Amino acid sequence: IQHLQHFLGQIEKEGDDEWIDFFRALISIKNGNFILAIEEFQSSYELEKQWEALYNLAVVYEYTNNYQEAIEYYQNAENSLVNNKENMVIKSLIRTSLASLLYEVKDYEQAYREVRNALDLDIYNLKANLLLKKLESITF
Repeated sequence: IQHLQHFLGQIEKEGDDEWIDFFRALISIKNGNFILAIEEFQSSYELEKQWEALYNLAVVYEYTNNYQEAIEYYQNAENSLVNNKENMVIKSLIRTSLASLLYEVKDYEQAYREVRNALDLDIYNLKANLLLKKLESITF
């Protein structure tokens, strides 16, 4: 936490408001205050439309078992990225996170679709390949 707080102090001096909220959210998570973290990530996103804030909102919602919100934020994070070669790996990783969540809640058909989409974006995505192997062993 001290490292994050030190980094936050440096960002505050520079005046990057969206990153100030972003790092406050990370500190809130470290302190176990997920409600405040959600508020800070939302504030960060309102200031600067960055996919990272949406993705982290999805992760926090997933961690707190708010699965529907997590699904929506994973989708929003992926949709916020421009379709270009540089973003393909990031989009693939986001879709893999979504597929993993869907697998955990036993929505195997949707998880399979998402993991296939992830692999269409990046065939070398190891996590997606391993999840696909799990899904192919399940009858659904």
